[in-house]
Amino acid sequence: MKILSRTSCILSYAVNPDFFDGARTISGSSKSGQSYWEPTEGGSHKYTHTLTFNAGDDESGEWFIQYRAVLICDVVIEDVSEDALQMLTIEQEFNESMNKFITENSLSHISELRIPPFIINEWNIKKMEDGMNRAISTGYDEKVAEMRKLMKANTGFTPTIKTKVTINKISE
Repeated sequence: MKILSRTSCILSYAVNPDFFDGARTISGSSKSGQSYWEPTEGGSHKYTHTLTFNAGDDESGEWFIQYRAVLICDVVIEDVSEDALQMLTIEQEFNESMNKFITENSLSHISELRIPPFIINEWNIKKMEDGMNRAISTGYDEKVAEMRKLMKANTGFTPTIKTKVTINKISE
């Protein structure tokens, strides 16, 4: 695989400094990733991977950390089986950079966070190979590319920052 460009950035990061003011603990955390391949006009393929991590109190719904980042690679796929492993290694580095960032910016509460590691396994390799094969077989379509560009422009993603959530209980 030839990497033509590789970009990653944090889209949003928020820490609720008041989270531990009460007797709350982090009862839940989740990490998720969404990925897709798209053929480009120049014959390469663009891989976009969005990574999110949230941690907080599941019972109250109040959060401690919210994180969202994106990785975009423009590549020339040469050998799907080798390239899938290389792309997963890049994705693993991206996950490790998230872990490091959160560790260094969690207001000394890293011991209370449970950040699952990214593991390269047979299932991930097969999934990456399938995505690459679909992108190769699809080929570039100008109309589809224009529609995707319009859809991306209309996502309207705006990070929101909440400081406290108050739940009022109604007594009967």
